[in-house]
Amino acid sequence: MRLQILIEDMVSELGKENLGLFLFIDEFQGMAPDLMALLLSVQHRMGQCNLPFFIIGAGLSNLPGVLTRVRSYVERLFDYRTLGMLDDQATAEGFRKPAEQSGRHFTDDALRELVRLSRGYPYFIQAYGSATWNASDSAPSPSRRCTTACPRHGRHSTRDCTCPDGSVPARWAVTTWLPSAARK
Repeated sequence: MRLQILIEDMVSELGKENLGLFLFIDEFQGMAPDLMALLLSVQHRMGQCNLPFFIIGAGLSNLPGVLTRVRSYVERLFDYRTLGMLDDQATAEGFRKPAEQSGRHFTDDALRELVRLSRGYPYFIQAYGSATWNASDSAPSPSRRCTTACPRHGRHSTRDCTCPDGSVPARWAVTTWLPSAARK
């Protein structure tokens, strides 16, 4: 209740200046149910009062179901967007841009290999980019650094740590799967 009063007071003042409060939550599906329920209730109340409080949540594809189990009316509160794999051009840009902004560059071979290995999955772009960066002692990062730094050469293999859709099984392990008969 105190959180609702605090948010209501804040957004009332922000609204006077044509501003709002945006709460960004990553891995929303993993939030404690009590806290999630509270935030959803506050979001609902602020919407009813036409106050500028917004929750922007990101999570796995089971997020809408998790939210609905916590508050049945939640489907009316949110617009859901599914983000898939990035295409090769966007994937290459995801590697190239941060490196260039720091005065570093990938060789063309390294960039092609990173695009191939990451398969457009944002987490792998982040992980492979970081591993390659950390293993490289020079700019541009050569492809040999890419292949020795990528997680498949360490403890993990992309073959072993991804589902067919590119997601990570450890994250899916905490989701609820439908029995195969229910999926048909």
